[in-house]
Amino acid sequence: MFDTVKLVLPVADPKRVVDCLTDVEERYGSKTGKRSFMGKVGTLRAHLSARDEACSHRLVVQGSLPTYHGHLTLDAAETSRCSERLGNALSLDLRPAKVLRLDVFADFVLSRPVADYLLHLLDGPRYQRVSYDRLGKRYELKWRHLVFYD
Repeated sequence: MFDTVKLVLPVADPKRVVDCLTDVEERYGSKTGKRSFMGKVGTLRAHLSARDEACSHRLVVQGSLPTYHGHLTLDAAETSRCSERLGNALSLDLRPAKVLRLDVFADFVLSRPVADYLLHLLDGPRYQRVSYDRLGKRYELKWRHLVFYD
């Protein structure tokens, strides 16, 4: 199942996107002088910024998909419907979007306390074990993270 997402996509008509956002704040870069917009689409955060002199713009949307969609969990079919709803809300086609982050999770029904299982998790062959609290374990491999917790 999916949770947090971060999408990035090019935008040809920034005014139309800004009109779709709520709680919009206009900002100017102190070093670049470029104008950007921060706002929300539903419960998701959105940031629209100018990329270059040719007025190419980039939209970054991030947040929890289940919260945006109003469900506790999203399977593949619900995620597709959520993506369609988000595209409609922004008046954009999300197919060219790049996914920079997607949190995938699963709940396991266990017969014993989680701490009993965590003792038996070994280090992965290429993953580096990272310090985590006593209720979980965290492993990292460049841009991938595995986290086990209660």
